Amino acid sequence: MFNLLSVLEEPHAKLHGLIEKLEREVNLKDKQEVTAFLEKELIPTFDEVIGLLKELKKSF
Repeated sequence: MFNLLSVLEEPHAKLHGLIEKLEREVNLKDKQEVTAFLEKELIPTFDEVIGLLKELKKSF
């Protein structure tokens, strides 16, 4: 379990960093840019975190 928690650290930190990246690199008034960012950056990272959380749940 502790190994899995340590594995979560990097994607967790990346999720927090994505907010800053979104504000810095994406024109928030451009729906296409926002959607592309979500598809390219946020969703894959979120999927990774969810997958790790599912593994954690199975370990209990």
